[in-house]
Amino acid sequence: MATRPILLSDVGGVVVEDHWAAVGRELSKEFPIDPRRARVILLDLCPRFDLGEETLEDFHKQFVSRLDVPIPWDAFRVAVTERGLRLIPETFRLYSQLRNVLGVRIIALSNMSEGIWAILDRRFQISLAFDGSVLSSRCHVTKPDPRFFAYALSEAGDQASNCLFVDDLEPNVRGAQAVGIVSFQVSGDPRELRELLGMHYPGLPP
Repeated sequence: MATRPILLSDVGGVVVEDHWAAVGRELSKEFPIDPRRARVILLDLCPRFDLGEETLEDFHKQFVSRLDVPIPWDAFRVAVTERGLRLIPETFRLYSQLRNVLGVRIIALSNMSEGIWAILDRRFQISLAFDGSVLSSRCHVTKPDPRFFAYALSEAGDQASNCLFVDDLEPNVRGAQAVGIVSFQVSGDPRELRELLGMHYPGLPP
């Protein structure tokens, strides 16, 4: 039987809801902001935070300055570290099936700070969905940089042709494809993801 490809999976927008979109929505419930504009600003500002080079407090100051709306620190902190973190339980179960029923190895690839990963693990035991993880805050580079995917392949212990990558952001998908990894952009819909992975992992339970 052919070896099943190692699944390299994004976290935010795949196993948990799009983090910065959720933060924008949560803040818009209390403050007069456009959640879509907030997400764009958060995505633009987050790389240094994701790399572990900036504190959440500094991230907050930059966000408020760019948004030009006086959002208090505590409201921002709660939105980022509590209310904006939401598990997609169907995908969590899907990954458990892949690992436990089919023996598929799954590695998390995420532009994420160590602190946010730790919160996800405390709240949802997110690490139980994966065999390993590559975070931008650990390797000091973010997707879609080719160096990030080099770290990922090292963690996987295999070559690009034996891996499959899923992510919700097109630039990250293109970055993985550029180093030879079969890659797909997904929407965060667990039914769509199950259908896609079912084509690559025969025997996946319904």
